[in-house]
Amino acid sequence: MNSDEIAEIAEHWAVARFGMERAPTGQWGHDGTLPDGRTLQVKSKKYGAHSESAAYVDLSEEVMRSADSLLVVFVDYETGEIRDHIGPVPVDEVKDITTKRKRYRVTMNRLRKISSDNGRAGRD
Repeated sequence: MNSDEIAEIAEHWAVARFGMERAPTGQWGHDGTLPDGRTLQVKSKKYGAHSESAAYVDLSEEVMRSADSLLVVFVDYETGEIRDHIGPVPVDEVKDITTKRKRYRVTMNRLRKISSDNGRAGRD
């Protein structure tokens, strides 16, 4: 599976799990809207990856301006199964991360802490 297919799986899971209504194709900054009206950005990550990129997620300034919440979905690239998730977490809680080349880098450990603090831990 390629990264576009994995992203599509993650977004469909967000629809099924959280009731997200998908944004129109080409929408910048968020992938959909939750039933309570919050906009949601869905990021997919390879489950079990041990590369440096598996330890963080990068968010553009557009996402930081447009999305209210962030959901990270860990997908098994071989089977397409959802193995874990973090969030949704409020984007406001990650806005203090320093930018590098107009991107915000947030570690998975930080996102898990925010998710846990907000009662939104993954694995279900």
